Amino acid sequence: MAALGFQMGNISLNSDSKPFTSAEMQIVNGYNFNKRLTLKIPLDVAVNLFDYADGGKDHYLNTTLGLGISYNIVNGKEWGSVELALTSGSALGESALYYLYYDAGVRWNMFHVRTKMYVGLGVRYYDTRKAGYPDYMKMYAALGFRFN
Repeated sequence: MAALGFQMGNISLNSDSKPFTSAEMQIVNGYNFNKRLTLKIPLDVAVNLFDYADGGKDHYLNTTLGLGISYNIVNGKEWGSVELALTSGSALGESALYYLYYDAGVRWNMFHVRTKMYVGLGVRYYDTRKAGYPDYMKMYAALGFRFN
């Protein structure tokens, strides 16, 4: 059984001293091995915003491709399921801000909603490969829906 989903969000929840915020839209294709285990291939379009201490601002538009696995740790018939997901990916092409990412999140899949909506929280580590840019770790919130 194939899985296809769309996710908006991954809006950074941190308000730390690092000048980095990311907003991402994600399309996920995958394969359900059974009712609990799913292999996922997420494609993200990310807008990465930088607000520097000296007043300067910058932004980068990145496309990333990843590979992940998710497991439904709780499966409920009436109220949905709780899913734990691990994903890793990389910016594609000759991006000005090239990075790898590592993601861990938990999502509540609401089956009683017609479009199979989900909400989630997670943490993403950005391993930047551009000189002068440190690595970042950010918490995020996710909102999306599935088609399967």
